[in-house]
Amino acid sequence: MTEFGYYDYAHFSKDFKESFGLTPNEYKKWMMEMMHASKKRQKDVVFLQEE
Repeated sequence: MTEFGYYDYAHFSKDFKESFGLTPNEYKKWMMEMMHASKKRQKDVVFLQEE
């Protein structure tokens, strides 16, 4: 985080929540849920091809 100007997690987390409306941990949980749902949907995809 120091490469982005943050020297403590609390400052980063506060700015993150102000920008995205979620804490970094909430965002991570949401992203993991989206990735899981996406992988599940990929199994259900069928590609049709004209011959």
